[in-house]
Amino acid sequence: MGGENGRPTANGGIMRSPKFWLGATLAIVFLVFVAQNHDKVPVHYVFFTKDSYLIWVMLGCGIIGFVVGWLWGRPARVISKRSRKDRKGDS
Repeated sequence: MGGENGRPTANGGIMRSPKFWLGATLAIVFLVFVAQNHDKVPVHYVFFTKDSYLIWVMLGCGIIGFVVGWLWGRPARVISKRSRKDRKGDS
């Protein structure tokens, strides 16, 4: 059904990678947790304090964490692709 590496195929296969399912499960748990915490709280920024809804604070932190994780993991893939190309060129 699924293609190589658990990716969907033209015949309607689904992703079966454990990493995909773990990420999907954690995202659902995070969203449920955020939805249950919607009170207004004081948020202390570097130079000021502002009352904000906790839901927006947690969503913002989640988005920042996702972006940092994505950027942190991305260079490793680029470096490994370059080193494979270098190895092919050496042969």
